[in-house]
Amino acid sequence: MALRSKALNKTKRVRSVAATPDGAREKLLKVALHLFSERGLDGVSVRDISKEAKLNVSLVSYYFGGKEGLYEAILMEHMNEVHGHLRGVIEHFANLPISREVFAEEIRLIVKNLVEARLRTPAIAQIMQRERVDGLRHSRKVYEEIMAPLADQLVGLVERAQAQGVLRRELNARAYFICMIESLFGYFIFHDCKVKLFKDAYRFPKDKDAFIEHMVLIFTQGVFA
Repeated sequence: MALRSKALNKTKRVRSVAATPDGAREKLLKVALHLFSERGLDGVSVRDISKEAKLNVSLVSYYFGGKEGLYEAILMEHMNEVHGHLRGVIEHFANLPISREVFAEEIRLIVKNLVEARLRTPAIAQIMQRERVDGLRHSRKVYEEIMAPLADQLVGLVERAQAQGVLRRELNARAYFICMIESLFGYFIFHDCKVKLFKDAYRFPKDKDAFIEHMVLIFTQGVFA
C-alpha cells in the first residue's frame, strides 16, 4: 500500500508539472516584481499576483512555496545577477599589479555595473529601498548570503591598494564602498522624485556615461583641484 501511495503521489506531481502553462514561473516573477515594488510585500496577496498574471492561484505555492518564497526568489535572482557581474570585474583585476590607473578602472567598471543594473530593473531598487527603511525585514538572508561575501571582496580590493601605497591607509575600506553604493542609489531616488534639486544635474538615461565618470572621479581622485 505504501508503494502504491508513493506511486500515486508521483503521478499526481507529474500531471501537475505537465499541466502548468509554459512560462508561468517567469510570468509570476515579472508580475510580482511590479506589484511588490508598488505596494510592498504586505500590500500584495497571492490572489492579486495570480489575477494580474492570469494564472491559477495554486502556482505561487507550486513554484515558490508561497508569497514570501516568491518575494525572496525575485531578490535572489536579481542579487545573483549583480553579484555575477561584479565578481567578474574583481576576478579580472585580481592578479594585475595595483596602480592608480588600475584601481580607477576597476572602480569605473563596478560603478558602471551598478548603474546599469539599476536602470535595467528600477522596480528592484524600489523594493530594496523599502527593505532598507524596514531594517531588511524580508531580505536579510539575501544580503548575508550573496552581498556580504561580495562586500568582503570589494573591501579586499581597497586594502590591497592601501598596502601598495595607492590609497591612503586611514581610509575605512568598508565605509568607502557603503558610501559609494548608497550615493549611487540615493542619486536615483531623488532623480525619480523629479525634484527641482536636479535642475542642472545628470539625467537618465541620456547622461548615464557622464554620471559614471563623475562618480569615478569623486571616488578615486576626490574633489580638490
